Amino acid sequence: MRYVEHQHAIVKDEKDGLKASLKDSNRLIEEAKQREVQLQSRLNSLEQQVNVLTGRDQESVKKLRAAEAAVDSLKQQVVELCRSDTLSKAREQHDRDLAVTKEQHAAALLRLHQKVDSTCQALNEQIDVAQSLREQLQRSERQREEEQLERARVVNGLAQRLEESQQQCAKLLQTSSVQETTQLQIKVQQAEAAKALSENMNKDLQEDLADLKEQINLYENAVRYGVIGLDQSEEWENHLSESCVDLGLKKAKRKNGLHGKAVAHLSDSKMPKDEGLRLLRVEMQRCLGSLKGKRQKISQLHEELRLCRGRVNELQSQVDEAKLSATVEESSQLKNPAASGESKKELLRLQEDQRRLQEQLELLEKNNKELKQREEKLKSTNLELCTKMREMIQELDQEKQEASLRAERINQQHRDDVVSRVRAELMLQHDAQVEQLAAQHQQQVQQLQTELSEANDKLLAVQECYLSVCREKDALEERVRAREQQEEKLVKEKEIREEGVIAMEKLRAALEAQHQASLNQMKSLWCKEKETEVQLQVKAQVALAKAAWREEQLRMEKTWEQRLEEARREKCRETAEATCQAAEPEASRGTVPVEELDIRLRAQKQQLLLEADKGQTQSCGRSQETNAEAAAQEKPGGHGQTGAVTRAYNRWIQDLTSLPEYQASLQREKEKWEQGHKELAEQRSLSEAEKQKEQLEEQSSGTQRMEELQEEVADLQTQLEQVRQEQAALMQAELAGARATWNRDKQQELAAVRARMEQAHQGKLLEQGRALEQVLQQAREDAASQQKEMLLQMEARLQQTLESREEEWRRESSAKEETQRRRTRGEMLAELQAALADVQAQLKMDPKPEQQDVEDVGTNGGTEDTITRFIKTSCRDIVNAAVSQAKEGWRRISEDRLGRVLKETQQHYELELTKVQNSLSQRKEPPRCRKECPEMVGKLQRKNQELQRHLEKACRQLQHCVQEHKSAVQRLKGIYRSRSRCTAPCTSADGDPGRYR
Repeated sequence: MRYVEHQHAIVKDEKDGLKASLKDSNRLIEEAKQREVQLQSRLNSLEQQVNVLTGRDQESVKKLRAAEAAVDSLKQQVVELCRSDTLSKAREQHDRDLAVTKEQHAAALLRLHQKVDSTCQALNEQIDVAQSLREQLQRSERQREEEQLERARVVNGLAQRLEESQQQCAKLLQTSSVQETTQLQIKVQQAEAAKALSENMNKDLQEDLADLKEQINLYENAVRYGVIGLDQSEEWENHLSESCVDLGLKKAKRKNGLHGKAVAHLSDSKMPKDEGLRLLRVEMQRCLGSLKGKRQKISQLHEELRLCRGRVNELQSQVDEAKLSATVEESSQLKNPAASGESKKELLRLQEDQRRLQEQLELLEKNNKELKQREEKLKSTNLELCTKMREMIQELDQEKQEASLRAERINQQHRDDVVSRVRAELMLQHDAQVEQLAAQHQQQVQQLQTELSEANDKLLAVQECYLSVCREKDALEERVRAREQQEEKLVKEKEIREEGVIAMEKLRAALEAQHQASLNQMKSLWCKEKETEVQLQVKAQVALAKAAWREEQLRMEKTWEQRLEEARREKCRETAEATCQAAEPEASRGTVPVEELDIRLRAQKQQLLLEADKGQTQSCGRSQETNAEAAAQEKPGGHGQTGAVTRAYNRWIQDLTSLPEYQASLQREKEKWEQGHKELAEQRSLSEAEKQKEQLEEQSSGTQRMEELQEEVADLQTQLEQVRQEQAALMQAELAGARATWNRDKQQELAAVRARMEQAHQGKLLEQGRALEQVLQQAREDAASQQKEMLLQMEARLQQTLESREEEWRRESSAKEETQRRRTRGEMLAELQAALADVQAQLKMDPKPEQQDVEDVGTNGGTEDTITRFIKTSCRDIVNAAVSQAKEGWRRISEDRLGRVLKETQQHYELELTKVQNSLSQRKEPPRCRKECPEMVGKLQRKNQELQRHLEKACRQLQHCVQEHKSAVQRLKGIYRSRSRCTAPCTSADGDPGRYR
């Protein structure tokens, strides 16, 4: 009974699982229905769009026909225009102009080619010159390196000699005596003192010599520029002794003072530029100092001149006063002749004073004139000195600029040569590095592929090991179960086993009979319902198809009639136009429309057949969808039956089109429809022909009127020809003037158009280049951002999925373990309590004599053994069932997890490999992306490291799962052993009944 209850509990669990699966299937069916409704709405929208597109297509066909008619009329007008003389002459003139422009263009192109060739030759010459300069630079660098090596050798030799001399000195010091060393030290000290004295004397002499040089230079400059009143001649220049020249105090020949000195210094090739500039600066400072002294002297002379002028003014005022006094005295003498003697004396004295003052005044005037002359001389000399200084400064500035420009040119040339050489070397290094990186990248890719294959092999090996371990575990468990079952079979009593087997067989037979009866009933009902539904659906579909076909036929007949009406109207219009233009034979007019009508009828007939086929297929599809929806809505409860019906219906619909009966009936209907349409077309064509014949007969009566009209037209044509001739003469004169103006305007327009075209072309090229650069930059940024986002998303998803799966598995395993423990613990406790209560009751209720104790003990011992054994077997069955369920669940979960993780890693790695291959294929393109190669290599290396980390993580997870599996197995074994130990004291207690007595 307990086994049956256990089976009943299992059946309940299965029933709950089936209910859950049924709910899931219902939910999935509802979702499928919603999707089907959405698809139906989409189909309806698509049908509407198709209808709109067909209407637009018809409108476009009409517009196309109208455009074709307009094109035909334009072609006729163009042909008429081509026949005119003015256009032919204009064309000839245009051809001549075009030939002239082509010749000019060819000449200009030839000149440009010649210019290009000359520039290419000049460029080649410059390249040769640059190559020669590079070679010279290389030779100079080699010479410099050799000189450096020679210097290094000399330095090394001197160092060796110094070491040898030091060693010799050390040896001499070691071998010599103390007296010799002291004597040598005294001599050395004396030599050092003499050296210090000589150095001090040299310094004093150098300072004195510098002072003398400076004084002599100042004296020479003062004499040369007229500060000291001496003659500036060659004798004065040679006045100094030759010893000064020998000592370097005076140059042999100086051209222009500072200028000659600067030129001499700058012309010295051995002197460095900084030293020359320093000397020029010192000379300039010296000249400025001398100029400052001269300015001070000039200011002193100006002050003296001002004082002299003041003194002259004072004397002039005294002279004026004396003259006034003389005039006054003369007047007084005239008035007083008595005082004439005294006044004469005073007058004589005053005249002498006046003469003396006059002489002093003349002397002062002479001095003033001399001072003025000196001042003018000083001014002239100052001006000459200033002009010379300006010239010298300008020459120095020019020389400085020339020297700086020369130095800049040399530096620029040297820099350009160095830059070109370094660029070439860097390009070579870059190319070598790129090739090396490409080879390394290829090797890394191959290595990654090998590692991936090895990892896959390892994973497969791990899976195989895991499967083999699981198989071995299952085999061991099966062996243990077999042994336990054998032991239990040996221990159990045959009666209990037979009763349980009989009860189970009875229950199974009863359940199987009930299940089989219910299945048969359901099958019969389903078959009947299926047959009736299929018949009803077939009938409804055939009726719908017929109705749709009839509607389509009626609609096509209406459209056919409308098109025939349109064709008739167009034909009538064309015949009317033909009669108005010219009179042609009646026979040709009668035959052409019939042929055109036949062609149009055939085309329309084929079009109608195609549209009918399309409508029929659409109606069939709609009827199928409506039937499926109706069937789904009628039976929402029977999900299994509706699914089977829909599948059978879909199969029937698929096979319906391939049935010969369906095709034969369809062919018959098509033939009937074609025959009916042929008869209608023939009748309509006959009626149209009769109508056209009647119209032509009516037109024949108007031929006479047409002849009269033709005569009038001929008269009018003669008049028109005369008018045209007159207009042609006028037109030729006007065309001659217009042609000249047109040619002139055309040339101007061509020049303007060429300029605009060139500007537009250049602008477009610039815009295209900018757009391409922007697009490339944006594409690179988008690609980089997308790669980063993809990597981040993939890592986040992997991390989330792994964490969520681990948490789910842990929760499920913990919940299952807790529920299983509680269930097994409760069942074990209940069974143990029941068994112990039964044993105690039997022991208390059966107190018999000692003679029957042995039998009671035997019987009680037998029943107690059977109870304990039954408890053991039930516990073992429960534990084995729990262990097997846990193992199966864990195996499924672990296999699912391993499969998912491996699949995700494989997909991720395949995506990375495709990206790598794409990047390699892109790198095989021109070396435009050489700058991006190191970045891509770094990215690939990082991706490789990330993939390796993912693989290591997957391996760790796999090892962790194996460890968890082992720990779970050990834990279950420990639980089983603890339960077996719990059952052991119960058996011992049952085997010793004397205790309870």
